[in-house]
Amino acid sequence: MFNQKTKSLINHLLISALIFAIPSNLFLVLIEKTAYVHGLRIDYLLPKFYLSDIIVLLLTAWVFFSKQIKLPKFEIKKNLFLITATSIFLLFQLITKQSIIVGWQIIKIIEIVWLIFLLKSFWPKLKPSLILVSTNLVLIFQSTIGLLQFFNQKSVAGYWLLGEPNLARPIDLAKQVIFGQNLILPYGTTAHPNVLAGFIVAILILNILLFKKIKPNKLAIFSLSFSSVLGIVVLLLTASLSAGLSLVIALILIKLNPTSKNLITSIAGIWIISTIIISKANIFLNTTDSSIVRRQYLNQSAIMMLIDHPLVGVGLNNFTIQVEKYSSTREVVRFTQPAHNTFLLILSEIGVVGITLTFFWLKKLSKLWIWSLCLTCATILPILALDHYLYTLQTGNLIFATLLLSFKNFLDPRQK
Repeated sequence: MFNQKTKSLINHLLISALIFAIPSNLFLVLIEKTAYVHGLRIDYLLPKFYLSDIIVLLLTAWVFFSKQIKLPKFEIKKNLFLITATSIFLLFQLITKQSIIVGWQIIKIIEIVWLIFLLKSFWPKLKPSLILVSTNLVLIFQSTIGLLQFFNQKSVAGYWLLGEPNLARPIDLAKQVIFGQNLILPYGTTAHPNVLAGFIVAILILNILLFKKIKPNKLAIFSLSFSSVLGIVVLLLTASLSAGLSLVIALILIKLNPTSKNLITSIAGIWIISTIIISKANIFLNTTDSSIVRRQYLNQSAIMMLIDHPLVGVGLNNFTIQVEKYSSTREVVRFTQPAHNTFLLILSEIGVVGITLTFFWLKKLSKLWIWSLCLTCATILPILALDHYLYTLQTGNLIFATLLLSFKNFLDPRQK
């Protein structure tokens, strides 16, 4: 029905749309009543349908309609025990916890796993030079919005600009004292400056890897240089230590040539160095700052939840519902957020049983992905250790998928 040229055009248009939708915070709230805890509305408990969800659905419909994908074979009989154990675990979560919130979180996890599989099979049909155009444009677009927000200290166009946040409420916004002034940090169209920083880092990494796959010309070199400089300036303005460390780690790994035999040693060394930097970060930070104090209380609450519910945790996406039971601190009650350590957060929500089941699923489904998964986690260790958005936000999920696919398609030594 469609010739190859038409298929290629639609493929690239959909992928470009997805790239632009990654940092978008434009969404429709499906159910609001689930988001209230003691009368306080918690944004993380809102089931949301994002602009990027529409692109995923369109991409799914297109690849099936155009017959560009084959579903992998999965032997149910050989994996019956794992399927049964997982079903019981999820059913227990749905019955004993907040069922709507847990159910929606399960749907989002399935969506991101499906998207990773979809893009992996789809990637060989794409031209790196055309994808590089899209990534450069989105980096310039988000960086420009971020710069305008920072220098004007207000929103550029409002929510309908891909979900740009309202910067007219200074109390709820991320700020930093710069040159003696308490300034609002750049958000782009994301939910937080840290998320914008994570997105910029992911695109910078992808751009480097894409550039290595094309025949460079003056236009490509100029556009990559311009977008990179702009992106790095905004990255610095976000004051995101975790994203900055992740970019440095990624550059080191790419420079070390991860196809070599010293990969494991390199990753182990980077993990150790990053852990030391993160653990000693309070030396450089004001530990009396309210945001730092809140993070400490939230992480302590996660540990207490795990001690209290070691097997199955408090439930998927239930941390913010339960946190007041484990911390009476006014800062935690007033600013209810997930723990700012992804490892602690996930462990507190699904417990030892959930982590064990996840490990076995990864072992079953991801034999060819372990290398890329380890490299991705090594790169974003600072973000995983200091924040939660890669797990709790749609944009964060897509950032993780972008990095994983970038390493899988361009650096994995087993990739043909």
